Amino acid sequence: MALTLRVRLGQVMGRDHLLRGANCQDGKALVEARGYFAAVLCDGCSEGERSEVGARAAAEFAAAHVGRLLANGSAVQDVPRLLYPAIINFLREFVLAVKPANAAHFVLDALLFTVLGVAVRGDEAILFAAGDGTLVMDGQIFQRDENNTPRYIGYHLLDATTRGNLIMPETFAVYEPEPTWERLAIATDGFEVDLFPQVWNIPHPRGLQRRMNVWWSQEMRFRDDATLVTLERVAASGNETRTMEALK
Repeated sequence: MALTLRVRLGQVMGRDHLLRGANCQDGKALVEARGYFAAVLCDGCSEGERSEVGARAAAEFAAAHVGRLLANGSAVQDVPRLLYPAIINFLREFVLAVKPANAAHFVLDALLFTVLGVAVRGDEAILFAAGDGTLVMDGQIFQRDENNTPRYIGYHLLDATTRGNLIMPETFAVYEPEPTWERLAIATDGFEVDLFPQVWNIPHPRGLQRRMNVWWSQEMRFRDDATLVTLERVAASGNETRTMEALK
């Protein structure tokens, strides 16, 4: 039986963010082409006044870079190791392009964010993370919690004293599903884990977004910004919607 990849995306602003007049600080980007798929979510540091700037720019760069790696023949398992330094270099070039009066202050204000990602080609898939968030591989749910002091990848641009003497990793934490995987998901830490049983088998491309809207408006869910991407391997049919239509 032929299988196809069903991807659904949803994002809502956190209720606390709305009350204090803050922007949604989650960035998201999805890429699909030539037999592969990539998604990256970046959650901006809540203490940064403009952290959505870095989160959104980095999500776009990271998803596109994963796509380039896969298109050029890199192994799926190599994606996290190759992507991590590429994001650091992207952020360094970002700072150089902006030429802020105080580079360290600019990083702290705009370029601190967590990273969650997934890359798929055929039966191969890899999930990766830096900082807080939730990753799902079939029946397994991995909640990452760094006690509100995540080791943001942007800290690589700062000296040890400025970043609080945190010891920084050299790559992402990696989660590798079995080749027979059926369901994967990545979510920023504002998504409430008890809702995961209700995020699957959604036929309409905007169905997940609509469901999250209802949870937000009628059930008063999501105090923090919440962004979720789900992937399901389903039987191919003429009625199955293409992946990227979920973004329209």
